[in-house]
Amino acid sequence: MWQSIANIILRNRFIIIGVITLMTVFFGYHALTGLKLDNKYGILLPKNAQAKIDLDRFNEMFGQDGGTLAIATERNFLKWKELGDSILKFDGVLSVVSEATLFTISNDQKERKFIAHKVFSDTKFQEKSVDSIEREIKNNPLYEGLLYQSDKNISLMLVRIDENFITDQKKANVVLDVEAVAEAYKPYFGQPHYAGMPHLRVVVGKQVMKEMFIFVGLLILITSFLIYLFFRSFRVVLICNLVVAIAVIWSMGTIAALDFNITIIMALIPPLMIVIGIPNCIFLMTKFHQEILEHGNKVKALSRVIKKIGTATFLTNLTTALGFLTFISTFSPKLMEFGICAAINIMLVFVLSICILPIIISFSSTPKPRHLKHLERKFAVGLLNKLVYLTVYKRKWIYICTIAVITLSFVGMYQVKVTGNITGDLPEGHQVLEDFVFMQDNFGGSIPFEILVDYKEASRLGKTSTLERIDSIQNRYKNDTLFSKFISYVDFLKAANMAYYNNDSTQYQLVTSRRKLGVLKRYIDSSVVTNSNGVGVAISELIDTSHR
Repeated sequence: MWQSIANIILRNRFIIIGVITLMTVFFGYHALTGLKLDNKYGILLPKNAQAKIDLDRFNEMFGQDGGTLAIATERNFLKWKELGDSILKFDGVLSVVSEATLFTISNDQKERKFIAHKVFSDTKFQEKSVDSIEREIKNNPLYEGLLYQSDKNISLMLVRIDENFITDQKKANVVLDVEAVAEAYKPYFGQPHYAGMPHLRVVVGKQVMKEMFIFVGLLILITSFLIYLFFRSFRVVLICNLVVAIAVIWSMGTIAALDFNITIIMALIPPLMIVIGIPNCIFLMTKFHQEILEHGNKVKALSRVIKKIGTATFLTNLTTALGFLTFISTFSPKLMEFGICAAINIMLVFVLSICILPIIISFSSTPKPRHLKHLERKFAVGLLNKLVYLTVYKRKWIYICTIAVITLSFVGMYQVKVTGNITGDLPEGHQVLEDFVFMQDNFGGSIPFEILVDYKEASRLGKTSTLERIDSIQNRYKNDTLFSKFISYVDFLKAANMAYYNNDSTQYQLVTSRRKLGVLKRYIDSSVVTNSNGVGVAISELIDTSHR
């Protein structure tokens, strides 16, 4: 069979080159136009994992989480408002919340409803001074620790970004554009600090793409150097690089053509093609040189290369591909995609190496004697002879060393630590890490942590026992330094109760009377505020998402 394959390859060289060229253009086009980045976290979770089920349920009820970009700087009300207004102009920005966009509510006893007004609306400070604005904000415990720290001159701006923009590789630049606008205000605020899932997903996602190409480039340079040291021929280096370069293009095009996305694990496929393609080329080229050294007939040598090494190379690639294909037995969609794509491209690497290398060599001149010296190098021959000697005459020590290595491996396996730190892949001193530490020190962190309270029936929400249990959960986490401030339906009720008593901060507390809860509910339902986009929204709608 392999002799027939060798004849087909060597007799149809131009047709095969044409087909490979067309397929390279096809895959290259898909790689340039269709390659998408999946920068979500938790994408490797199996479908049946409880965490995945809970997340999907949460997203179905409340929408995608992790769409809030946090910007922290020194306080400056006027410039803070200018920055927020500038950010709101970007497509994909849904809302901006900061001290400059806050509102307070007061009790209109005549109309029996709440009246909402912006805390900061006069940019000339004729109606209110900065001190009076700060006092009004600090009087509301709802905002303490959420948008500012009373003991520090630091404010937080929360920018909510459309999830569709974050996941789109081209539109995701809106996050970087927002941060660029914030950077322009450094003369007024100092260095801004960024955190939140949009920042992490976009910055790390782009870094994954960048490092994938860097890794591929460095890997090609290193393997090229090693191939040259071994064969002492630039021609061999170029042939091998041509094979792996086409393999890389095909692998990236395959990812796009199959409508898969680039993830942290999927980014390993292009380098994997180099790691597998280079040995294929070395096996084939070494056998070709051995045949040339034996009889000097190039055509005969190429035929024997395909016939004798084709089987071994095919089986090597096949077993490797089947190993990666076992990922389809998992319940993780992304791992299944990785296994499928890796298996397909490993076999494509075999096809490329068994076709391109013999065809190009057939057009080249016969290797010179200096190119064949690597077959008789004393170091390589001596090393192989030593390995044969140890295998044949020192079996006992081979077994002992093997058992020792396996034992150490099992010990090491139990030393592996599992961490859910989403910034664990970043090097020490990275700006993203420093910003996250800043947010953690000043606001308790910026990674979302949501708790879904299912009270089964709508009537239970108004019960005192339900509200008290939710409040007790928040108080428990409030005393835990690992968590920042929680916001829930209970907090809005506390703020409404405070507004009912003319914004007396001592009345920022949970109402336990059913009658009083009914009064607050009627006030809330009849009240309207203006959100950050200038749209009138019922207060009941604003707090609805906090208790669904």
